[in-house]
Amino acid sequence: MQRLLRFVLGVAAVLAALEAAFRLQEPVIAAAGNRILTKAALLDGHGPLEVLFFGTSLSWDGISPRLFSAQLEKLRPGARARGFNLAVTSSTLETLEWLARRYAPRPGLRLAVIEVSEPQLQTGAPPWEEPAREPRGAEEWIEDFSARHLRLIEHRGALRGESLERLPGLLFFAPRLDGSEVLVTEQIAAALGRPDVTQPSPPEVNAVHLAAAVAAEDPRARRFIRVASLLREGGAAVVFIVPPVQPARRTDALRGILAPLSREAPLWDFSEADLPAEMFRDPSHLSHSGRAAFSAALATETARAGLLAPGIARGP
Repeated sequence: MQRLLRFVLGVAAVLAALEAAFRLQEPVIAAAGNRILTKAALLDGHGPLEVLFFGTSLSWDGISPRLFSAQLEKLRPGARARGFNLAVTSSTLETLEWLARRYAPRPGLRLAVIEVSEPQLQTGAPPWEEPAREPRGAEEWIEDFSARHLRLIEHRGALRGESLERLPGLLFFAPRLDGSEVLVTEQIAAALGRPDVTQPSPPEVNAVHLAAAVAAEDPRARRFIRVASLLREGGAAVVFIVPPVQPARRTDALRGILAPLSREAPLWDFSEADLPAEMFRDPSHLSHSGRAAFSAALATETARAGLLAPGIARGP
């Protein structure tokens, strides 16, 4: 009986310690349970930045703000282009709108790069914006009651394997991460000041610049335009990009989207860029070498367009 009592008291002490830790670090713990909130929390750990990249996993894998900045500095010495990759797997139009509303007023932001792709056309509200559902039955009522009173229950999603991998970056070295890190090893390398910033001589990657065109407007295009308007109202220039994909993934799904967007802001279409197969890890996502090539190409187009030129600064 004494052994059982000691066991119960030990378990209770561990749970109490976890509850206390969850309360002390609640903002970070809550963010770790969701990819979007993790990216937002990492960005909030930074000071002023000039460039934000919005999009899906295509841009998360495909764009390194460090490589972008290094290439732009090489092309335009003195240009400031500190950036952060806000792209996230399974981003939807609602996710894009939420991030734009949150970060359009961010001090120092001068350029927003918005991915336009078939995955980004998906819809679905972020979990925290979905309407609350009344508990059904005793089991759901107990779960709801526990979540309202115990942070350990409310944020239990942070104890999943994927969420646990996000915690070190959120807790210890958020200001050292640029949002492009996918693996824990990449987070650690960035935290130690040794991120992968090698720049092999990538093949030249050119964008197709879509001229402003008149076309029947897709309702989804209007949502991209609203996002662009929000960011411009905050003082940032806006560019739409279509990331590279292999021929097997090229479709006409964006045809009704691109024409109206090209009237609204520069649109750089890389979808048919002639990249070798080794620059892709699958038909839609770039490998590390593909990321280097695409990041350099974005910097080149930015320099050609005269964006982020030295001496052109946004007010505080």
